[in-house]
Amino acid sequence: MVQQILQLSSVQQLKLAILSLIMLFTAATTAMVFSQLYQPNSRTEAGAACPVEPQQQLNQAVEYDATLDMVRQQLQGWREHELVNLSATQRRELVDGVEVNQLLVNGVPVSANLEMVDRFLEKTGSHATVFVREGRDFVRVATTLSRDDGSRAVGSFLGHQHAGYRNLIAGNEFSNRVTLFGHSYIACYFPLMKNGEVYAVIFAGLPMASVVKDIFAPLEDMGLGQIEEHKKTDILRLM
Repeated sequence: MVQQILQLSSVQQLKLAILSLIMLFTAATTAMVFSQLYQPNSRTEAGAACPVEPQQQLNQAVEYDATLDMVRQQLQGWREHELVNLSATQRRELVDGVEVNQLLVNGVPVSANLEMVDRFLEKTGSHATVFVREGRDFVRVATTLSRDDGSRAVGSFLGHQHAGYRNLIAGNEFSNRVTLFGHSYIACYFPLMKNGEVYAVIFAGLPMASVVKDIFAPLEDMGLGQIEEHKKTDILRLM
């Protein structure tokens, strides 16, 4: 990829430089917006999070992983607010034909509260999923993700082949780009634990299509021409 950049014309290299600046500005602005949507609690009791300083957000934004940090903050905020009372039960239920232990939030089955994940998507622009552990795997009991046929992907498994499986089953966070049901996301997964065991996993993922659109639209609006989709992907991989 470095050779490909060196082979670009001077005009194309200028466009790439401008793109880099726009990307940093966009990431910084977006991170600040979402930090306000889901800002950690400012209480100082033991275990309570301190507020994130705006300057810290800007400092993080100069790095490529600013968007990933933003998604992580969204997920953290969701866990600390709407999912603070998420609990596991021994009651069994069927989720799209798959038998799993029932998860509750404030006494309401998660599988019957799809508005919760839909609301997260509406507020943040990131997709959301709640998994329940089933044996050595995890099953989606509430999600905004869709299968190829357009149906909501409840009852589907994370799968042992998932890049984050080993982290999650061991109780560790996983953050990276992932491809789910044919679409790419900048994603973050948090395992939820009780008595040293993972009983659930929550997920937030910002569609790469949204990231690409936000980054490249200003360039095209400036009259610098349309940028081919495969070139957009190649440039993003370098950053």
